[in-house]
Amino acid sequence: MEVWGGAVPDSVMRYLNESPWDRLEKIKAAVGDTSKLTALSRGRNLFGYSPYTDEIIEGFCRNSIASGLGIMRIFDALNDVDNVKSTIKYVKKFGGIADCAVCYTIDPHFTTMERLKAFLKGKPLPKAVFTDAYFLDKAKQMEALGADMITIKDMSGLIPVLVMLVSALVMCLAGLLVKKTQWRWVSDYALPISLVAGMASAIPITAWLG
Repeated sequence: MEVWGGAVPDSVMRYLNESPWDRLEKIKAAVGDTSKLTALSRGRNLFGYSPYTDEIIEGFCRNSIASGLGIMRIFDALNDVDNVKSTIKYVKKFGGIADCAVCYTIDPHFTTMERLKAFLKGKPLPKAVFTDAYFLDKAKQMEALGADMITIKDMSGLIPVLVMLVSALVMCLAGLLVKKTQWRWVSDYALPISLVAGMASAIPITAWLG
């Protein structure tokens, strides 16, 4: 059960004059062991808008887990693994589960005319950056830091054919799966492709519907 999004603790304090720990503890008391409580963290920015020091990250992770949080889903919008390193470390230190997200995106699309013009002018178009190899490398780096779960975070629904990416990740990271690292795919557009993802051997899917 997800209880905190990217700015919930800040909003609770700023606009409701409440303690985020009290709210979390009340939810945990009501939910009990029926479901692990999950939160979405912006890596070094935690639930705010600026990068924080390791001391603040450590204290925040300690208090969160002590108050009932079970899983912290950690991501950096630019896939900068250095920005998730400390949160992974401290979530695990205090007994939480580190769910690390690789943010999916795509390279610019060039039309046939744009390609032709570039060819005629002798100016090559930029090479693709966001390849399967790129995302796989990010996942491997997160696994090396201690990720318990890997999430493909595709919030804009940009993956047109999920089979290709998920299959490649599952096959190439067979060693990860043996180590019991779990895989998830997160998207606002999960409903129409949930069946396809299941056929591609993806593990759980989390969808926000609305």
